[in-house]
Amino acid sequence: MGHSREQRVESSGNAVDVLLVANSAQVPLRQDGHLADVLDWSRDVAKLLAAREGLMLGDTHWLIINTVRDYYLEFNVAPTLKLLKRSLKMRPTGWQIDDAVLEQLFPGNVMDQVARISGVPMPLQGVRVELVGSDFEMEGKRYPLAPTGNLLNPNDWNERVAEFMAAREELKLTRDHWEVLYFLRGFYFEYGIAPMVKILIRHLRDELGARKASRDYLYAMFPGGPARQGSRLAGLPEPPGCIDS
Repeated sequence: MGHSREQRVESSGNAVDVLLVANSAQVPLRQDGHLADVLDWSRDVAKLLAAREGLMLGDTHWLIINTVRDYYLEFNVAPTLKLLKRSLKMRPTGWQIDDAVLEQLFPGNVMDQVARISGVPMPLQGVRVELVGSDFEMEGKRYPLAPTGNLLNPNDWNERVAEFMAAREELKLTRDHWEVLYFLRGFYFEYGIAPMVKILIRHLRDELGARKASRDYLYAMFPGGPARQGSRLAGLPEPPGCIDS
C-alpha cells in the first residue's frame, strides 16, 4: 500500500486521530485507538497501528493477529484471551502460546492491544448488568434478574433454580438439557463469556459429537434459542454479539 503515517484532523470541531495511507486515504480511529470501521483494516494499517504503540510486527505477531481476525470473521465477536489461546492451539501449527509470551509480544493490555492492531472490537466478557428486572423468590431467597431474565449473579444458580426458571418458560429439563446447561456453565467459567450459538455448536461438536451439536437437536430442546434461553437457564449472562441466528 506504500507509505503511511498519521495525523490529527478536525471533525465537527473536535480533533480526531486518522491514519494516512497510500494516496492520502484517511482511516479514522475512535478515541480509544480502535478503527472506526473494521472494513478499513489491512496489513499496512495494522503495521501503522502497531507502530503507534512502539511495536514492529514479526511472524508470531501476525499469527496471533490472523487468528483473532479469523475468529472475528467467523463469529462476529473477538475471542477472549483464553479463547485466543485455544484457537492458536487448534491451528495447523499447534502453537501453544502462554500468557508470558503474549505479554512480551503485546506489552500493553494484551487483548486490547491485540484487538486494536487486528482491527476488531474489544472482546466482550460476561456483561455485568446494573439494571434489575423482575426478580423471583424461591425457598425463602430472592433471586434478582437482569431485564433479559438472566440471573444477575451466576453463583446464585443451582439445579432447583434452573428447574424453577425452566418451568416459568414451560420447559421440563431432561438429562439432555442438563448436559448442555452444565456445558454452558463450564464454558463460561473457563472462558469468561457465555457463547453465542455458533461458538456453542463449535465447542459442543468437539466435546459431545456432531449429533448433540446439531441445530435441530439444540433448538428442539431450547425453542427460545440454545444460546439465549440456554444461558438464561444455566444462570449466566446473555451472550454478546449475534446470539441465536
